[in-house]
Amino acid sequence: MLAGAVLCGTMGALPGIDDEVLDQLKAAAHSADANQPSMILAGVLKAFNAPFEQADRPPTGCEWMTADQTEIQRFLDDGLCGKPFSNSMMYSVAEGFRNLWIAQNESRIPVDLPILIVAGTRDPVGASTHSIQSLITRYMKQGHLALAYRFYPGDRHEILNDRNKDLVHYDIVSWLDAVLNRR
Repeated sequence: MLAGAVLCGTMGALPGIDDEVLDQLKAAAHSADANQPSMILAGVLKAFNAPFEQADRPPTGCEWMTADQTEIQRFLDDGLCGKPFSNSMMYSVAEGFRNLWIAQNESRIPVDLPILIVAGTRDPVGASTHSIQSLITRYMKQGHLALAYRFYPGDRHEILNDRNKDLVHYDIVSWLDAVLNRR
């Protein structure tokens, strides 16, 4: 049985992914271009990055992930990171989230399951916490009894690799210790 769940870098809705876009993703996923990089995701990532680009340095495309330039460089230098989602994968991810967030499916999450939601206040994936707050509200309305959340001011998407990562790690480990010691 699951003792608890930590949601990090999550969102409460897919911004810009309506039925029309999902239909486009589905068509691309079931076409000869299924294994080609998703241009829709490329556009989303470009929009995520735009607010963080600085005039005094060329953009890497990764500024949206963390404010820590060392971590960005480590990501860029790692050949296993930064692989583009294919059209097929992008459709699967979008469809999976859409199905997950159907009220009937969300209601299957046990209300006594401890859940910790953590996010940076400048994470574009969670719409700077606005989308995440809608998820928290839904969970609260469903009667979740052990829901905790923490937002880290100024942090972006990769809070485990952002400037105050030690605090984030400490908070998550403390929460896990408390949850696991309860059982």
